[in-house]
Amino acid sequence: MTVKKNRFILRWSRTKSQWRTKNLLFLEGESRVEKSEEAIHGRKRKETTARRD
Repeated sequence: MTVKKNRFILRWSRTKSQWRTKNLLFLEGESRVEKSEEAIHGRKRKETTARRD
């Protein structure tokens, strides 16, 4: 799901400012780090692995 979301943001950013998209992608990456940390602790492990594919 997150991969498709990022692709949409990238396409949409071409009409908007690039700084705005980079900021959105950075925020998305931050949330991914939190999810991966949860996966290490055994929470939502299947969801995080499915999104990486």
